[in-house]
Amino acid sequence: MPIPSVLQASIKTILAIKAMNKLFAAPRSEAVPPASLSNAEKTAYHLENCEIRLQSYLASCGVLQARIENMTKFVS
Repeated sequence: MPIPSVLQASIKTILAIKAMNKLFAAPRSEAVPPASLSNAEKTAYHLENCEIRLQSYLASCGVLQARIENMTKFVS
């Protein structure tokens, strides 16, 4: 099944984009209200959410793959 491979590649891509985003983000020294987040900070937030979602999809794939294997053994 290629889906786990695609998800792992997507996670690696998200991690690379997150690293690049950190390089472009200007550090802030004072506390900033959420409404005034910079574009880099908003991007970091959304990339983090994407990574978490992809990790959960990958975990679900593993569970579903094991269930399919068990069903195949049961049917045969």
